[in-house]
Amino acid sequence: MPPVMEHFLFPSTDVYVMCIHTHFPDYAANIEIVCPVCGQKEGIQLNGWSNGFRACIGKSSLFLMKSRRLLHYHCPIALANNKTSTSFSSIHPKVVMQYPPIVQEMLPFRVLNKLVIHRQLIQEIREGKMSGSISSIQRTHASLMQTQYMQNFKHYLLAVKRVKTHPSLRHFMGNYRPKPFPSFDQLPVKPISTTTMTKLYKDEVRRLLPLIHGYTGLLTGEVLKWDHTFWVARLMTDANGVGSKTCVFSVMNEYGEVLASYFCESKSLNELRKEVQMLKVRLLQGGQVKLIYTDNPGGDLTFIHSVFGQNTIVKRDNPKTSIMYPTCHLVHLVWL
Repeated sequence: MPPVMEHFLFPSTDVYVMCIHTHFPDYAANIEIVCPVCGQKEGIQLNGWSNGFRACIGKSSLFLMKSRRLLHYHCPIALANNKTSTSFSSIHPKVVMQYPPIVQEMLPFRVLNKLVIHRQLIQEIREGKMSGSISSIQRTHASLMQTQYMQNFKHYLLAVKRVKTHPSLRHFMGNYRPKPFPSFDQLPVKPISTTTMTKLYKDEVRRLLPLIHGYTGLLTGEVLKWDHTFWVARLMTDANGVGSKTCVFSVMNEYGEVLASYFCESKSLNELRKEVQMLKVRLLQGGQVKLIYTDNPGGDLTFIHSVFGQNTIVKRDNPKTSIMYPTCHLVHLVWL
């Protein structure tokens, strides 16, 4: 068999088949799909599968996807345009949002406008943003896709060369003419932009916020470290671009876990007295707070003793505790 260009363009490519009625019948039985064009749900039926494949963008490669199609008979919008029905895909963004949250979580991809993005790439963006910038992640993503493309192109050229130079293969193939390999710019999809990555990152963090809040609310500690961070607060502005907060106050336990974060108008701890008292009640479930590290022990001593009691030891933060406690402002990047 002669080398087929498509086999090398998509080598060992995973193909996803998307149909909620086939793979999630228990959940699909209680869903009434609404037409994404007119918003009505009467007259919607299954209508086979997509004619071709949809490209799903991964970390360094592409995946292919075939999805169920649906048909809305007598759609008002279609009738107004002299058509009898509206056809749409089961991975239309407005359709995917109608699936139960548990189904959306089990899907290996995310639909954003006309793009289908694999969750492995979304996870890479979220984790990479913790220690880098979106632009650096985008450059890495584009470089990986180009590297994968060059490897595929190389394998195709080697296969064509074997056909043309091997006597028995050349005789068997006859007048074989290789199909030209597309350029990188001719691929079905391109590496996603920094704008798209930023939106994916923000949406992913918003999706995880309930989980983060629930986990944070269960944490306790006997040794604390707290400090104010100014860098994050400068990014928080109102509609007019005016910042209403000056800093963020963060509290961490002896394991480096963030117990609480508060946006503040000043560095005065009295502004947070009520919040710190509520934090104390939660921490008592794990035992009495024994030690607190702070960069201003003299100024914070009276406040700490008034909230946590006279037995709580207060010490100055130093480089050794900085190693034990990661810097707070890195943790705040998760929340933006």
